[in-house]
Amino acid sequence: STVLECAKCLPAKAGIYAAWVARMAEKHAAWAIALAPRLVEELRVLIRSGRTRSAQILLQFVAGLGNSGLLGLDDVIALLEEVAALSSGLRPAKGGDLGVYLALSTLPYLSPAAHTKAADRVETRMQGV
Repeated sequence: STVLECAKCLPAKAGIYAAWVARMAEKHAAWAIALAPRLVEELRVLIRSGRTRSAQILLQFVAGLGNSGLLGLDDVIALLEEVAALSSGLRPAKGGDLGVYLALSTLPYLSPAAHTKAADRVETRMQGV
């Protein structure tokens, strides 16, 4: 959980922490695997409690994990799709654009190589947004 705290509190270093986690996964696979569920739960807590900036930073960390290959790009895109779905049925005045905003603001943090690999999936999955 310390790495999650660092990633969300130091926005300029979210990508660095993602690369560090990917490197640590080489020798501590169980630790790295256990990080994913904690990451998703922390993201839920942040969004539910209205801490959108911290959620946005954590999503940048997720993009970094996808860039590093620790998380599959399909998983990253699926998570962004779920975040975007938070806006479904809500008016903008009631927070209806929050999920879409969080998902779309994460896309620039995908590396050019990751974007090239996942461009069709990003376009297909985000069309409904």
